[in-house]
This record gives sequence, C-alpha cells and structure tokens, in this order.
Amino acid sequence: MADCHGDSAFPGRRSTADRTIRWYEPLTPTDCTDHILGYSVRSSDAVIDREPVVFRTASTGDVIMPTNEDIIRTLYAVAEATSKDTAKFISLFADDGYFYDVPGGKKYYGEEIGLPVDVMVTAFPDMHRELYTFYVKDDVVIVELALQGTHEGDLPMAGGVLAPTGKRMDAPCCDVFHLKDGKVTSFHCYNLPSVILQQLGVLGNLQAALTR
Repeated sequence: MADCHGDSAFPGRRSTADRTIRWYEPLTPTDCTDHILGYSVRSSDAVIDREPVVFRTASTGDVIMPTNEDIIRTLYAVAEATSKDTAKFISLFADDGYFYDVPGGKKYYGEEIGLPVDVMVTAFPDMHRELYTFYVKDDVVIVELALQGTHEGDLPMAGGVLAPTGKRMDAPCCDVFHLKDGKVTSFHCYNLPSVILQQLGVLGNLQAALTR
C-alpha cells in the first residue's frame, strides 16, 4: 500500500494555500482509499460536491473553486480506462460546448461528447493519457500529452473497423481547451492518426486491415 500522506509519494501534488485540501494526479484504486474523480483527497474535513466541480472545507464552509487547469486535469482523469466516468466527462462541458477531433474532422455535441472516450477505452482497455506540459492563459488551456494503450479491441475508423492488433500505441498529441465559467466550451484534439496507425503496424496497408 502506498504512503498516501507523504509528499514524496505524489510529486505532482497540488494544494490550496492553507493546505486544507490536497489533490493529486490520477491514481489506481489500490493506491489510496479516498478517491474523488480519480484524484486522491487527503483531508478529514474535506467535502467534495460532484456537480459542479467544487472543493469545500467542512470546518469553515469556504468554497475553493478549481482553476481551469484543475478542471482539465479532472476531465483527463475521468477519461482514463481505470477511472472512466463518461457522464462526468460530459458534465464538464458547457451546454453548447463541443469536442472536436481535428484530424477526423468531426465535432461532438451533447451526449455524443462522451463517444470518443468510450471508443478509445473499448479499443484500448488500458487507455492512458500521459500529461506532459500545461500552458494556461486566462480561459485557454493547452496540453502536450501522449496517447498510450494496447490495441485489444475493435477500433472504428472512417473506412471500417480495425480489429485488435495487440500492438501498443504511444503517440504524441496536443489538446486545446477554451473554458467559460468553469465549463469547457471547446476541446480541440490534435492527435496524429498516421503515427498511431504506424505503431499499430497497419499504416502501409490500412484498407486491407479494415473490415466493413
């Protein structure tokens, strides 16, 4: 069992100024017992409201609103295979917000916003997004990351379905978010299909690998 109290166990720890509430990078269920949306909360007087994303201290009743970076980190946490919560993912978007798969040229609105999350976890049951760098300016958040996972399920594509290859994906990606009033208004995902298909071993003969 990991030491959930020591800072050394969580080098990516973020905390409020008075350190009343602490939250961390996404963890597996075996690491700690107290998890909210894939994050570990280590405070005996912490109360977390799921809708909207709000951190509140029971001792004072003070509301600590998360930053835009915190909101995006939560979005990534609930898209992880180990802690997937599609409904929560959708709830982080504004009513008119959308997810845009830029290379695929498709925008998702409303309940469809969760489809890319479900599709990726089905195709890559160990789906993980390794977050490298956050760039935050006002209501814009840009993230450099890698899409990682083992292709063990069907992957729907424009020309058909790619059957499991058993190969591992570790592809660079860049995501651009716009937020307003604590909600995501747009999420543009700049992934690299050519790199992913090359890593899955089908780039040279993709049509032959697809079933229709």
